[in-house]
Formats: sequence, structure tokens, C-alpha cells
Amino acid sequence: MGRPAMTADSLSTTMRDAAATLARASATAEVTLANGWPCAPWCLEGDGHPRESHRVDQRCQGRLYSVGCSLEEAAPASHKELDIDVDPHISAYACGRYYRLPYVALYVYRESSRQFWSVDTEFKLTPAEAVAMAKNLLTVVAEIQGGA
Repeated sequence: MGRPAMTADSLSTTMRDAAATLARASATAEVTLANGWPCAPWCLEGDGHPRESHRVDQRCQGRLYSVGCSLEEAAPASHKELDIDVDPHISAYACGRYYRLPYVALYVYRESSRQFWSVDTEFKLTPAEAVAMAKNLLTVVAEIQGGA
């Protein structure tokens, strides 16, 4: 049992579909060359990052969700609003780089007066890992509150 024989009509239809697909890809490539590359729907810039001269710099980033770490050494007073440029905090945001899978970025920042104790780093998590971490955090909170 082989494939059914291709008729002139089905070949014509297949070629027409292929030509339409190629035309769409070509149009997308022209827009991509003019405007950078297609951004993710959650990208705050959404313009294809045309100012970036290298592919590695073309990076989509979503909204920043930050929490101040009030128990840390350099934490601001309780009446102060969080300043993510100087105050210890943890941030989460969607991130994606040129033709790579998007990930959840977990950014941790803490300055310390003690040598080698400062932290300024980003962890890359798959969406599934981020969900697992969120569940773990909720479990720990429930333990502390006596609900686990």
C-alpha cells in the first residue's frame, strides 16, 4: 500500500500552498530584517529590538514582578517603597532570547557589607520548574502558618 498517486490538480494545489507559505515567510523575513525579530506577545518592547546589533542582544522581557526582602541586612525601612536599584529583592519575569525557548527568570539581588556576601544573579527556570518552585513556596508558607 503506497501513497495515492498525485493528480495534476492536487500537485497544483500543493504547489500553490507552498508558494503562499514561501511568500508569507519572505514577507516575515523582510519585516524581521527591517524591525529586528518577532517579539513574544508578553515582550514589553514589542518592536523586534531593531536597535540591537547582535542576535544575542535581542531579548524579549516581560513585566517585572518584584518582592522586597525585608529581613535582609540592607533592607529599607518599612515605610519606604522598594527601590529595585539598591534594595534587596527577588524579581520574576518572562524572558526569551533569539530563537530560544522562553524561560522564567528569577533575579536575586542583595548587597552586603560583608565581603563575598553580595548577590546579584539570575536563575533560568523552565515554566514547569517555576510552577514547582511556586508550589514549594506555598507549601513552606503553609508549614510556617501551621496549615500543613
